[in-house]
Formats: sequence, structure tokens, C-alpha cells
Amino acid sequence: MISAMYFSDEPVVSSVVKFNEYGTNKSRLSEIVHERISVAQGPANVGPAIQYAIDNLFTRESGLRDDRVPKAIFLLIANANPTGDVRRASAEARRRGIRVYAMAYGLDGFKFDRKKLVEVTGDEKNVFVFDRETGNLSAEQIKELNNHFCSNPCDHVMHEHE
Repeated sequence: MISAMYFSDEPVVSSVVKFNEYGTNKSRLSEIVHERISVAQGPANVGPAIQYAIDNLFTRESGLRDDRVPKAIFLLIANANPTGDVRRASAEARRRGIRVYAMAYGLDGFKFDRKKLVEVTGDEKNVFVFDRETGNLSAEQIKELNNHFCSNPCDHVMHEHE
């Protein structure tokens, strides 16, 4: 189950994809994401995005099953350094059992403030910085991500089991 949204300075409500919006139709999910989500340019005000997700996406009304909350994941995909206060919202997410991760793509030599990304995730192990786009990750980088998210494949929400 996946939920997604686009944000820059503030969350863009019209971009929200809720857990219960596409059912089990992965093709429809892909269509919705491509229709609503675009690459942000400018500030990455992560605190309000995390808080919006907590209040509006990680809810039963949005399709998140109650038994998944302790295993839910908030994955920030960034192409800019986070701005603003991220600590409060990130700490609230973790208090509610939502694991927070950051995947940052430093294209054209862009350097991320790793300390700020750790503020977002609360844990250095949950920060991944790459110097290329997702479609161009090396086999080793993909393996690292798979090992991290799938070390116990039944202990996450990245896929469903029959």
C-alpha cells in the first residue's frame, strides 16, 4: 500500500494519493502518481509535509489499516535540502510508529546537508544520498535499499503477501 503527495514550500493538497484510492490496481496507482506528482523546484519545507501526512494520509479514513501503523513508512524523496523546522513533525511521526526515511538525489554535484536529513529521519541509517536519478541507481545501491527495507520482508508495508 502506498500513499503519495507533492510538496515544495507547503503540501499540495491536489497531489495527494490516498492508500484507498487505487485498491490493488498497481497500474492505476502509477497513472495517478504520474498525473498528480511532479518534481519540485525550490524550498523543501519538510516539516509541514510530514505533519500533513500524519494528519491526513496515515489515517483509517485514507485507507491505512490500523494494524499497519506501527510498520508504516514515510519516505521523503528529495532533490533539495530540507528547510524549516523538521524535528517536531518527524518526532511526532516516530512517536506514532511511522518510520521516517530520506532518499536524496544530488544531481549536478548538489551537496546535501546530511545533518539536516538525519534531523528528518531521526537515524543516520535511514538516510540514503545518491548522485544520480532513481532510474540510474547501480545494482549495489538497489541491493542496499532492498536489504534495508526487506531485511525481514514481512515486517514492512512495501508489498503485500498473498
